[in-house]
Amino acid sequence: MKLKNKEIIAAIDNFENLNKAGIKLPGRIGFTIKQNKKKLLAEYGDYLEELNGIEAEKDSQEWKEITNELLEAETEVPIAKVFPELLFDQDYEPILFDILDFMLEEVPEVKPAE
Repeated sequence: MKLKNKEIIAAIDNFENLNKAGIKLPGRIGFTIKQNKKKLLAEYGDYLEELNGIEAEKDSQEWKEITNELLEAETEVPIAKVFPELLFDQDYEPILFDILDFMLEEVPEVKPAE
């Protein structure tokens, strides 16, 4: 399984740079995933359990692969250049989980207009 946008996790790693660029993020994500990735991933697993009403298979090979890919994401691209609306969706409380879900979705290739 390949992530479609490693940029998103790296953008939160670069939280201070986003602030310097004038991009203000909600206070509840005012920390870096880089410092809190393992804790966040554990919470994400709990969130998926609650959302799906089933126990997430945290020991499964797929879960380990996803976790490793999230932890290894290194690309440095600001979130603002990806989908800024994901950051400001006030109706969706667990914004970081929304971002992680988004990273794991399949993305269709966009062909440039000719």
